[in-house]
Amino acid sequence: MRSVRLFKGQIKYLLREVVPLSHFAVWRWPKDDVLITPNAQSCGGPDAVVKQVTTGESTEVEICWPSDGEQRNQDAIAVNENRPPEYCVRDIDEAHHKFLDRFRHIARRKATKDYTGGILLFVLDLGDFSLNEPSHKKCIMEFVEELKTIPFRADEVYLLLHPTSCSKTYFESPIMTIGSVCPATTREQELRL
Repeated sequence: MRSVRLFKGQIKYLLREVVPLSHFAVWRWPKDDVLITPNAQSCGGPDAVVKQVTTGESTEVEICWPSDGEQRNQDAIAVNENRPPEYCVRDIDEAHHKFLDRFRHIARRKATKDYTGGILLFVLDLGDFSLNEPSHKKCIMEFVEELKTIPFRADEVYLLLHPTSCSKTYFESPIMTIGSVCPATTREQELRL
């Protein structure tokens, strides 16, 4: 359990790549007519390749999950040493804005890269947000609208709200379309078939 808390190696890969990819795949390809090959190597390339079984067409998927890894690691070390995590947050709203500023910066950096022909999947961890608090939900929705103004170079861009079980309670869908060069009705047509 100690190594799981430290979020290193294969457990990090499983939780930060495979789990969100699985949630996204069930939503994006509901007919289950794709083969998904995650890239377990950390040597670059796409995080996964999705191959349509019927057509053989492949699509690369890039997963981006911004977080404060250093703080997370310090908290995990504290728990492993039977100490409480040292939360330094006095103003939760300030902490949210700081985190969203970091996410915004990473999203803009991703917008400078070329993912043409592929899918860019951002993951937003809702763990520190109290979605019962209207200001927190409003903050997230404003952030989603802001992400939609960034000119990404990808065929499809999505935001997955994690954990999906929590997000289903407060949002219409745990996955939101940020941008797409594909017709907006593509997914709706797939669901009707």
